[in-house]
Amino acid sequence: MFCPPLSLAEVQARHPNALVEREPDPAPAPPLSPDALEVVYCWLRHIGETDLQAGTEFIDGLARDPEQLRACFEDVVRLGLADWPDDQATATDTGIEGTAKAICSRCTHWTPDRINPAGGIGRCTIEAPASKRIGALWPSEGVIHCTRFQEARP
Repeated sequence: MFCPPLSLAEVQARHPNALVEREPDPAPAPPLSPDALEVVYCWLRHIGETDLQAGTEFIDGLARDPEQLRACFEDVVRLGLADWPDDQATATDTGIEGTAKAICSRCTHWTPDRINPAGGIGRCTIEAPASKRIGALWPSEGVIHCTRFQEARP
């Protein structure tokens, strides 16, 4: 390979007896499942990727390499953008099997915002990965999956 790449005419001029053939296009990548695509889209939104061609090439690369796809899933879980219940979990650092359906504002680890406790966003005192999702710490009835959820006693 030449850097920068040479045209076909330039290669033939340098090597007049060479037989130059075009490489065949790679076979189409196997399609990702809709759930896997949603996770990958979540990752692309998180990193701010807006270029359609770059996103398509990234997804194609993940579809061709299961190890890269698994690494992407692990990053998404580590960043708290997604979570997998039970046997689908890729990294559980709590030792608790599965994940609990939770509402952050009902957890013992949730504290309300000091400036506007009645309507403000709270915070997770243990910084659970699930708490990093947008909207998780709002005082609402939105259900999330959190491996560290502990129901607050009334």
